Amino acid sequence: MGENSGSTNPTTGEDRRGGLTRRRAIITAAGVVAAATAVGVATQIPAWLEEEPTDEGLAADRIFDANINERGLGGYAKLIPDENRQGLGYHLVPDPVGGGRQVARFTSVPGLTLGNEFPRSMVETEPIIKADAHGNDNDVYFNGFSVYVLDGDFDQDTWITLFTGGYGPPANGASLLGLMLVRHPEGGLMFRMGDDPELLGDHVRVPTGRWVGVIQAYKYAYASNGGWVEMWINTGGQWQQVQINGENQPTLDVMRPNVTDGWYRDASVPASFSRIGVYGNRPYEAFFATHRIARSFDAADPLR
Repeated sequence: MGENSGSTNPTTGEDRRGGLTRRRAIITAAGVVAAATAVGVATQIPAWLEEEPTDEGLAADRIFDANINERGLGGYAKLIPDENRQGLGYHLVPDPVGGGRQVARFTSVPGLTLGNEFPRSMVETEPIIKADAHGNDNDVYFNGFSVYVLDGDFDQDTWITLFTGGYGPPANGASLLGLMLVRHPEGGLMFRMGDDPELLGDHVRVPTGRWVGVIQAYKYAYASNGGWVEMWINTGGQWQQVQINGENQPTLDVMRPNVTDGWYRDASVPASFSRIGVYGNRPYEAFFATHRIARSFDAADPLR
């Protein structure tokens, strides 16, 4: 995976490019210390690994922070579709588990559609997801969101898209980074990624009635240019890394040729964006509390 086993701070470009995060580095370094101690080798965790990031540092590392509690959906560039509006496609409501914060409840209702017959209620960021091209050299993103779903009674063919980490012109197919809810073979819900059942298999269950955190990290590039993706899920207090195609960080066409690479091929075309909300083959409802896009795991963490 290209991780640096030394003590270089992973918030710099090359270490971040390899997908190394402070949180994973702490786990790795702790394991090294334990192993070294067992054989009598003196070592220690570098000081920067033991330091919690500051609020100022986290804010500086964020590209986008929806801050729904304070701003509602005012941080987003678009409502999808245009007819979407407060009181129809979404409501700003108290957190269903209490605590006093405001969250967004998205509801896809019949007739609220765009381009096909499937109901949707979504929001979209500015076109901030870009490849390494046209003067942009920051093509690695950590994209985190928190979601709360209630209805897990899905038919075998039901699908509900909740998120995409990067989508844009020519928008000719599914984004690799899209996450949808589908029925698990044993009942309940699971995530499917990129509309491809093979990427996650049936391993990533999504519980109902609680907040679930998700972080995708990715290099927005073709596989031939080193595109990769990683993913973590938190369903009960701990972040767990998700295997994608049986790997932690597979090389893939994260920017899909002729699907989401319009800006890469022509800088006059808008770049890609990120979306949250609900879109699927039947009406659905879900709550979202946090959505952040950043240069590091900690800054994107939607449960902080």
